[in-house]
Amino acid sequence: MKMKKYIYTLSLLFSFLAAPAQTNIAQLYIAPFRHDAEGAYTLIHDDFGAAYARGIEEYIDTMNFNRNLPICFAAITGECDPEDWTKAKEMIGHGHQILNHSMTHKCGQVQSWCTFGNWNEKDFPTEIDKSTALILKNTGKHPAFFVFPFDLFTDTMLTYLEAKKYIGARAGKQNTLNSPVLSDPFLTNFTVFRPGEPLSALNDMADKAIQSKSWAVRVMHGIEDESWAHITQAEYATHLDYLQVKVKENKLWMATLSDVVTYQYNKEAAVLKVVEQNKDSLPTKISVELKNIKLPSGDMMSHDTLTIVLKQKTVPKTISQSQLYIPFEIRDDKVIFDINLPVNEIVLTY
Repeated sequence: MKMKKYIYTLSLLFSFLAAPAQTNIAQLYIAPFRHDAEGAYTLIHDDFGAAYARGIEEYIDTMNFNRNLPICFAAITGECDPEDWTKAKEMIGHGHQILNHSMTHKCGQVQSWCTFGNWNEKDFPTEIDKSTALILKNTGKHPAFFVFPFDLFTDTMLTYLEAKKYIGARAGKQNTLNSPVLSDPFLTNFTVFRPGEPLSALNDMADKAIQSKSWAVRVMHGIEDESWAHITQAEYATHLDYLQVKVKENKLWMATLSDVVTYQYNKEAAVLKVVEQNKDSLPTKISVELKNIKLPSGDMMSHDTLTIVLKQKTVPKTISQSQLYIPFEIRDDKVIFDINLPVNEIVLTY
């Protein structure tokens, strides 16, 4: 009996050793952020067009473009001259996004400290409509986001903007990060860089986004100029170099407001399914179906792309979409690739 039990135990052992290791079980999902980055970061520079914020045009555009880092710039349209509009078109061509910062930069609520004047519902035709029209006429782009001067606004303003084909506004909580899960883009949270704040706070905000797997929106003004909370060119370059490193390490996705919000909408709508598998249980066909969700009616000014992550040990030979090969990256036992929407089927070969 002991010999039979011993042989039976050996038989079980050999069967276990001979069984194929379960390393090919794939996990398929949409990355929280593009390129499967751990966090996202949007940099907004307020007061484009103002004489005191010339650093946005003179330094910020080129310094970010040379590092392949897109930013947003918020234009005070009533202060933009023909040269400003020419520069705005150039910046848009560099991948940056223009935001509407009103016509006159007045306060959206009555405040004791505000000496710039106030605006309310009766001023919508000027501060919103005419300002929107100026941006559209001079750049060819309908602004997707509105940035309230001094971050002062009312609920009526937000309702009006949505009716005017905007997709969002910087009207959320201050000093708060945004979740990668779709939320109200009209209540986008943000953090303002203020006078006297240590420069380390700039990098810290990017680190917080990475650590908490969130989206940080950082608000600044100009550099080497007379704008509020301005910094030097060297200080700004230090921050951009830090961001560039984090982007190259796939820790951070630096993108415009519209890029991040568009990605969130696409991610919310998309449903991934493994349609076919091979004998090793590896996916050979993946479908991407889009749920019928309410999309904003405004001009998102962004690309309909998603990052797909396939977590498995085996590396495919090719991945294709509509018979066109898709480049992919191998990182941490993950196959990472971008797809364009809409698409019916992704084909993988091994």
